[in-house]
Amino acid sequence: MRGICLWLFAHLLLLSSSLGLRAQTSYPEGRWRGRVIDSLSSEPIEMVILTLYAEQASQRKLLGYAMSDKDGRFVLAVPAYRGQLSVELALVGYHQQQIRLSPPYAEQTIRLREKPFDLDEVLVRAAPIQARGDTITFRADEFIAPTTHSLEDLIKRMPGLSVNSLGSIEWHGKGIGGILIEDMNMMGGRYRVLSQTLRAEQVRSLEVIEDYQAIKAKQGIVRGDAPVINVRLRNKNMLQPSGEATLGLGRLGGDKWLYTLRLNSLLVNTKTQILAVLGLNNADQNLAHGAHAYAGTLGSTPARAWLPSNKTQPPSTRETLEAMHSGATMNQMLRLGEHRTLKYNLGYGNIRRKHYQEQQLELYRGETEDYLSLSESRYKQARDQQAYLTLNYEHNAPRTYLGNILELQGDWLSRHEGIQRNTLVLQQESALRELRLMDKISYTRRRDNDNLSEWQLRLHYNTMPRSYIGVPGAGPYAYRQELLGRDAGFSTAWGYGWYLGGHVNLDADLQLDGRYLEGQATASSAERTSVVRGEVLEPQLSLGLRYEHKRLRWLLTLPLQIHLEQYRYTALSGQLQRYAASHYSPALRALLYYAPLPTLKLNASLSYSYRYMHDLSSFLLGPIHTSYDNCSLRERLLLPYSKGWRILLEANYRRPIQGFFSRW
Repeated sequence: MRGICLWLFAHLLLLSSSLGLRAQTSYPEGRWRGRVIDSLSSEPIEMVILTLYAEQASQRKLLGYAMSDKDGRFVLAVPAYRGQLSVELALVGYHQQQIRLSPPYAEQTIRLREKPFDLDEVLVRAAPIQARGDTITFRADEFIAPTTHSLEDLIKRMPGLSVNSLGSIEWHGKGIGGILIEDMNMMGGRYRVLSQTLRAEQVRSLEVIEDYQAIKAKQGIVRGDAPVINVRLRNKNMLQPSGEATLGLGRLGGDKWLYTLRLNSLLVNTKTQILAVLGLNNADQNLAHGAHAYAGTLGSTPARAWLPSNKTQPPSTRETLEAMHSGATMNQMLRLGEHRTLKYNLGYGNIRRKHYQEQQLELYRGETEDYLSLSESRYKQARDQQAYLTLNYEHNAPRTYLGNILELQGDWLSRHEGIQRNTLVLQQESALRELRLMDKISYTRRRDNDNLSEWQLRLHYNTMPRSYIGVPGAGPYAYRQELLGRDAGFSTAWGYGWYLGGHVNLDADLQLDGRYLEGQATASSAERTSVVRGEVLEPQLSLGLRYEHKRLRWLLTLPLQIHLEQYRYTALSGQLQRYAASHYSPALRALLYYAPLPTLKLNASLSYSYRYMHDLSSFLLGPIHTSYDNCSLRERLLLPYSKGWRILLEANYRRPIQGFFSRW
């Protein structure tokens, strides 16, 4: 009996100790501050990686990280958590140290001991997050989970990176400029289909380059525009296809079918990369947006107000379900040598929208007992087709850059709209055809003393939108506008920069645009016809001086635009009239950015404009303006000058205060 009691007592003691070991600690949200120094010299240690882990039964879960600055100081964000947290400190040349974190998060000084080692005998395992200069490297193995399938899924698990509902990737709240694969930028800003297609298992590591400068000749002198992600592959010689197939079918109500079909295929290695996309759906606009994104914006004409936009906007549910989208893209990038690449992008997109609405109304007249019955039906039908071809050649060497981009784009848009109120029937139709050709040549040379010389030439030729807007038929509502013409021009830019601790650059830009236009507006009667023919010449000269440094940047620009135009048009009275004018638009722009501290940023801008606000296309299409209800005359053909000053001063100071409140 005594032995049984001793046995029960021993088991109860073991059980209580195990329960004590599993006690859960409650961690409030806050920040842990401290300083890392050398254990012998007491000198601060820079670039120490502090990784925050949650101690779980099966494995450790990474919750965040921080890095010590040049003074050895760090700030580690701690999320609200119930369990056990630990922090691991790692730096090559020092012993790894693990600290069990416990609230409250008191400021702490941590001493690291040096760890001399022989590389031939000791295997050093890299930390999951490493920093070198402006590049943060994430080891993919540390972030892959069973539910991680694509590169986008992998990015969502990495601290500091996030993906919004539209697929755009942000680094600490700032949008990235693109995704590179083995230093090759195939898609530019259109990276969404790439991040959703590349398999996570093919990724060895991710590099976030915060100050990315695509032109090697400018690296170390001129700052980049936005951070980028560079993907390193597990097998650099692989051509294993990545892909994604989506098939959906549904039924809404009694007669509305929903369908979606999408196929993505990706082949990548260090010498060539190929991406192909094909899709058809009537449930969302994602595919159409991807197919159209590279086409850019169309010219500004009154017809654009009547036609669907090529930019994807969040539509209403009804419009979404009544639209059909189809498109395809083919993209390939080839590495021709150590510094030479060739890339082409070929795409086509088609959007069709239909909308029909019918209603019955009974309106009370007021003075009698009678009611006015009103039957109204409206319909809209639109189609937007776009196609593009882009060829891009680059010679990107450390001292010399040469790039040539050739683009060919076309748009075909049409719209029909009608309304019927009882027996009154009105119809309106519009169409637009446009072809654009552009060639851009860029050259940059880095001198022996790190001075830069730059030159750029851009040629363009557009067929002005051959469009018409009108109400067909006869009667007081019949109306038609037509426009055709050509737009050609060139621009050249030259710059020379001196490297004096920062980069001082002198810029000069010359742009020359010319166009011939012909338009006609016709109303229901023969007298109400307006024909316009004209030529426009617009030279523009701009001089600028800029300075770029890590903490200080400023810019001063003096642009001058000259607008020369002459028109011959037929007035409503039938007389031929002429109009000729020259206008000058000077301006001034100054910017200043100064960041004396990492937590303090100052911005100032000053601008002055005296700009000619002539609406060229409205003048060209004649003085008649139409609507469903009347035809009216436009008395003023020109808008006045727009002038004014604009001054902006901004001070941005950031310092977290959660740690202060966590001490109370």
